[in-house]
Amino acid sequence: MVKHLLRWVLLTLLGRPSVRIRTDRITVFFANHSSNMDNAVIWTALEDVTRNRTRFVAGEDYWGHGFVRTRIAKAFNALLINRREVTRENNPLEKMLDCLKNGDNLVLYPEGTRSTTDEIGDFRAGIYHLAKKTSDVDFVPIKIVNASRMMPKGSFVPLPIICRVSVGEPIQFTNQSKADFLMELKKSLEVM
Repeated sequence: MVKHLLRWVLLTLLGRPSVRIRTDRITVFFANHSSNMDNAVIWTALEDVTRNRTRFVAGEDYWGHGFVRTRIAKAFNALLINRREVTRENNPLEKMLDCLKNGDNLVLYPEGTRSTTDEIGDFRAGIYHLAKKTSDVDFVPIKIVNASRMMPKGSFVPLPIICRVSVGEPIQFTNQSKADFLMELKKSLEVM
């Protein structure tokens, strides 16, 4: 019930997305990150069957605290990871790999934090290490335009601005070097 209400509110606020995202394969979606509205924009673009088996990877230090944030994280089926105290015993990759093994898709923001400009920042290595430990998983780029204007970093209320979502072709990991793979992913977003 909460998810249906949330979807109605988001569709009313954001409008119907011009693109619908559906996958029948296990997929790691990766996107540029410029706003707390990024998850909402992607979530509304996912078809129901894909949305129901997609987890948004989010920082536990941010989304795991406070009444509103924890409810939003739960509504988006977030996979909260500890970004601060990564050890061999507490490796966020293991949680992500478990989700993929269970048939869930993931949404990642490889820049690691929200950008304050429209430029796509350097990607952190986590997505490369995830790719190295998976097989037969698609990595699909999603570019979001205008979310940073809709809800800039530090704001709490979204403005009525239309966002655009573009979806690129799936990318397979083929044992490239870390630098080459991260560059391929970043360029796939930049050309959209």
